[in-house]
Amino acid sequence: MGAEAERTAASLGLAAGASACGVALSWVCCLPVALGGIGAGAAGLGLALAAWRPHLTALSVGLLGAALWIAHHKTDREALTCTRPKGRFLRRALWGIAVITALLLTLQYWGSWAICWTL
Repeated sequence: MGAEAERTAASLGLAAGASACGVALSWVCCLPVALGGIGAGAAGLGLALAAWRPHLTALSVGLLGAALWIAHHKTDREALTCTRPKGRFLRRALWGIAVITALLLTLQYWGSWAICWTL
């Protein structure tokens, strides 16, 4: 390859690298705008679902209570769950979900306090 061809290949490589860097740096500028739009959309959806909150809360607590009752009922646990260790894991996972649900349902009472003390 001649010297001219090497210079052309090097300049094309440099141009491609600069173009890739330009695209990557454009995310720095566009990403906050996109995240702001997603946040505004989520706030609008939350506002639309606010009227359904008591119904959705009752549904989630009811279904969670039914799942806990089924998981801890005094029937033959081996028949409900195929193996004992798997059943133990599923019950622990269910209790973890119950704790997360309780935290999310009470977020309006302790959320602002937690934000204030973490800043």
